[in-house]
Amino acid sequence: MEGQNNNSSEGLLKELLAKADQPLSLFEKLSSLRREEAAKNDKILPRLISDLSNQHNIDICLLAVKAIEQGANCFTVFLVMQDAIPFLTRNANSLILLLEKFYSGMQNASQQYLPIGQLARIHQHFSRKLLDIFFSIHNPFVMGYISTIFLAFSESHLDAIHSELLSLINHESIHVAKAAINALSRLPYQLPADQEKIDKSMQVSKLLAKKNSEDLDIEIVAAMVNLLKTSEEPKKLLLTYAQRDNPIILYQVSLSLLQNCKAFIQEQWFKDCLMALSRTSCSHRGILHNLDLILFCILQIKGERVVVQEFFVQWAIKSNFSATSNEQVGTLFPSSIHQLTNDKQFLETFITNLLNHDDSKVHHFLFSLAHELSVYDIKDLKLDKEILNNLHFDDLIYICRKVLGYVILDGDLSCSLIFSLFRKL
Repeated sequence: MEGQNNNSSEGLLKELLAKADQPLSLFEKLSSLRREEAAKNDKILPRLISDLSNQHNIDICLLAVKAIEQGANCFTVFLVMQDAIPFLTRNANSLILLLEKFYSGMQNASQQYLPIGQLARIHQHFSRKLLDIFFSIHNPFVMGYISTIFLAFSESHLDAIHSELLSLINHESIHVAKAAINALSRLPYQLPADQEKIDKSMQVSKLLAKKNSEDLDIEIVAAMVNLLKTSEEPKKLLLTYAQRDNPIILYQVSLSLLQNCKAFIQEQWFKDCLMALSRTSCSHRGILHNLDLILFCILQIKGERVVVQEFFVQWAIKSNFSATSNEQVGTLFPSSIHQLTNDKQFLETFITNLLNHDDSKVHHFLFSLAHELSVYDIKDLKLDKEILNNLHFDDLIYICRKVLGYVILDGDLSCSLIFSLFRKL
């Protein structure tokens, strides 16, 4: 049986060698072999590719690049090559060309870095050669690969790699500096033993934050997310960034909050960051989309729903919503407004507080909210009795005038609210 397998492998190798001058045809054959292997759970493809490179001097990485340029699907080529890459150490430049193709064709998917991590664990000397070349390339694609190599190295040399990364923070290449920031936040720290290393990483992050470099700031915000559970300092730095005026940075902060909503929503720093973003303009749809999903998440936590009310009041006052007549809250916050309509008791409390607010911008928000309620055919709502019990007569008249005057135009909803107010009177 073993002899038959060897003969089969030799036959396949000859067939592949015959296609060495036809990159697209070669990778179509390799892809076919990969599918057959998957069905049989029998991997000989990595060895075949390694033999093509190491025994027959075939620059398989360069052929992979050419196959992609000739129309081969980038993901398909990656799947063919991924298990062989850790053993392809003959031509660093060709490998880097292929990695760049993967970066652009796979849209920076996390899986593209796995083979390089494995290569770094097996061939550290060759990986150092890759790093030297990466350091000289002024292209964003190098960042993820540099970080991946250092993370692999750190598994056995944490102290040395941590020190080396600190030295790269001020590298002349912005991409190397960003890779260092990323890797420092993802090193395999063990608490409390490595708290000093974490503190040093935080110190350099704070210093870099003072430079107000957009490229670095985006990476620092992402890095702080990785360190949230190590101390209070990453949370403080995120709050500092939430108070910046750069919408690109604020988008990254909002995305970081969204990704960590369930873990940290009950912590004050998280709420402070969220409120800092309540000034977001209607034109910044990406940030609003993230905020909408965060509010949707909060509304599902009964004890935290007051945060949503506070956010919307602050957003109505601080944003440009009141001056943007063509916008509706249901369009800007579709998920959270829909979730809000599913909780009648909280909705009644929310509307009562909005009606009792003194700022006309809040009334404009309520006007838009009432329009959204009509879309959902919600008409039978009452004012919150507990809130009404704590108001003076003049406040009740104030609410009545707003309901009848201009805030709520839907007749059925207005009647329902007014009748609940009369019951109080």
